[in-house]
Amino acid sequence: MILPDANIARLDYDTTRSKSGYHQIISAFEEGKIDILVGTQMITKGLDFDRVQLVGVLNADSILHYPEFRAHERGFQLLSQVSGRAGRRKHGKVLIQAYHVDSPVLSFVLKHDFKGFYMHELKERYRFFYPPYCRLIEIRLKHRDEKKADQLSAQLTAELKKMFSNRVLGPTVPYVNRVRNFYLRQLLIKLEKTISVNEVKKSLQAALEEFKKRPENRQLIIQVDVDPL
Repeated sequence: MILPDANIARLDYDTTRSKSGYHQIISAFEEGKIDILVGTQMITKGLDFDRVQLVGVLNADSILHYPEFRAHERGFQLLSQVSGRAGRRKHGKVLIQAYHVDSPVLSFVLKHDFKGFYMHELKERYRFFYPPYCRLIEIRLKHRDEKKADQLSAQLTAELKKMFSNRVLGPTVPYVNRVRNFYLRQLLIKLEKTISVNEVKKSLQAALEEFKKRPENRQLIIQVDVDPL
């Protein structure tokens, strides 16, 4: 071991399942009983320790390249929060591991340039037509049979494109593509802000109900989320 005398602890979902698990680990770290705390993103949430002088982030690319249009926004927020954990009252250091070191997001994080990131992100959102320049409707499909999930999501996409044209994107396989033995697929509908969302919802609801009525589609679960977070 590189640090054989260090007391190391984990802070993640598995170690905080018990009612008091989270507070026990945080209290031990605050009291100096733990020298190195390794964990997930929950470490960044609102913690303030005098003695933290080094924070490391492993594989920042996985945060910034997550397949979701808010990935850069959330990545910038998270890395900025992490940076704030080191040396609030003493001089500290933050080490960020990344393969794509030329990422503009990392540049803004290093410079603590919140306004620069905001302006850059707005330009990207405008260029690719994402909020705040449009409204989104996300449709999630679930089926226990993977082939059926692919087949039915493709069919539904084709039918919705007849209604909404190129505003429909997909179907895609989400990053987490299987939950509790259900295979997941998703569609995305981008709407201009001048279009009435209520009218779209009525048309969409009717189309989805008609699709679900077909005997071969009854095992399909459809979930709709307007302006997903």
